[in-house]
Amino acid sequence: MKSYKHLNIIVYLLPLAIIVAVFGFLSVFSSAASETHSYPRLANYYLNPKINRADYGRLASYDLVVLDMEYQNDYPDLIPYLRKNNPDIIILAYIANQDVHNELNFDFSPYLFRQEFLAGLESSWWLMDISGANISSWPGTKMLNITTDYKDYLVNFIDKKLIANGSWDGVFLDVVWDKISGLGNIDINNDGKQESNSVIDAEWQQAMKTLLNNLRLRLGSEKIILTNGGTLYGKSTNGRMFETFPTGEGKTWQETVDEYYAIKAKTNQPIFIVNSNTENTGSATDYQKMLFGLTSALLFDAYYSFDYGTHDHGQFWWYDEYNIDLGQPMEAAHELGNVQGVWERDFQNGLVLVNPTSGEKTINLLRSYNTIVGEINGASKIISQIVLQPNDGIILLKDKNIIIYPNDKSLPVKVFNAKGEEIKSWINSGPSAANENSITEDLNGDGIKETIRYSDNSAIEIRSLEGRLLVPIFYAYTPNYYGGINLVINDINNDGKKEFIVSSKKWSSHVNIFNYNGKLIKSFFGYDENLMGGFKIEVEAK
Repeated sequence: MKSYKHLNIIVYLLPLAIIVAVFGFLSVFSSAASETHSYPRLANYYLNPKINRADYGRLASYDLVVLDMEYQNDYPDLIPYLRKNNPDIIILAYIANQDVHNELNFDFSPYLFRQEFLAGLESSWWLMDISGANISSWPGTKMLNITTDYKDYLVNFIDKKLIANGSWDGVFLDVVWDKISGLGNIDINNDGKQESNSVIDAEWQQAMKTLLNNLRLRLGSEKIILTNGGTLYGKSTNGRMFETFPTGEGKTWQETVDEYYAIKAKTNQPIFIVNSNTENTGSATDYQKMLFGLTSALLFDAYYSFDYGTHDHGQFWWYDEYNIDLGQPMEAAHELGNVQGVWERDFQNGLVLVNPTSGEKTINLLRSYNTIVGEINGASKIISQIVLQPNDGIILLKDKNIIIYPNDKSLPVKVFNAKGEEIKSWINSGPSAANENSITEDLNGDGIKETIRYSDNSAIEIRSLEGRLLVPIFYAYTPNYYGGINLVINDINNDGKKEFIVSSKKWSSHVNIFNYNGKLIKSFFGYDENLMGGFKIEVEAK
């Protein structure tokens, strides 16, 4: 969910013959309703068997989360919390498709689901080699043979034990492969003989298609089915995750992108996750690796996660680039015509560039952009040329303007820059709209959202997601004002912090801009200071 990253602020002039309300101190945040899951779209592949309740709010900041199925029992309050504080969040239950751990009784969890799952397995369902030994694809695990009736058992377990609970939006199947012939002397049909690699893989693929087709029939079209791995099963799934992007399966960036397009072409309601990670080094400050994955995900509508790696998916790492709102894409991703190998995608509020080649690339931009404030770039810079290193990417931001739409259609629409200077105007013909009275927003970029509520008398409350008041209640105007207010939150000066823009729903055309701590940084009139009425405000990139 990124409703808190919306760039539009709207206010309307209502013709009323009433005195102008007195404007007072304001430290206000607001956001008009935005499109669900704006960009960047963030995922957390959270397989840590433990989570602190203090981290619930961090997890709620992601658009999509994959949680181990045991959380249904171990943390029954977590999913209701996530849904309450992020109504748009997608929550998927993790289950390994074909692997079972040899040891289930760890200290940190009774692993109730896994023990129940294991108890229902039949001995003939294990994947064996020709000597009768178990096949393993990961240390500490042994594999199940989906060409047996196990596939029906798995479908029934997912449906009856997980989805029937009503908590999950769908399921995430780990370890979904197209081929298994490289794992040893496999006896695919338990006849004591080794079949050829082509027979083994063909039978495995057919069984996997049957499994996923049956799962889709059982769960229906509304539930999400994602896989980790697999290129052949798009008709029954919503998509897949690319783990350790782009090289996790030994492919190049271009080969992975080609695979993405091939799967997407045959997938209904596609959902993809790009998981970049430190490859088990723990280098959370490897910003180039993080940005290369994030910008690649932005090219292709994928959700993005960056974490430790295959040995530990369980971090809440947060970056300045996660806080921006690029809006919606204006075009499909494409290669630059004048710089071979570099890809770009234009968004409403910025530009994404990716260099997946082995050479340094210099790109002359068609206009000036702002760099993102933060640890990577430092202070914001205005640039018209960028040098991208191999396997690197960057997000650039467009300048933003404030647009005012009066309800009084005899008045023009006006455009102001972040300094409150009028830039242009045009004849007003737009509709009016109402603002929300409650929003959630990450105000300081720490990855934890706050709840902001406001009322007709302009009282503002800023609370934690748990309901704790973070600052004293204050007023946008005065306690005696009852005309209602329009509020929007946006980083209009691209300094990495959110600003708050406020106007009256009914009285003056006065616009105030505050920083995220409530300090007034700009105040101006959209029209004559004596004009009564409310108006719609919108922030857009220019």
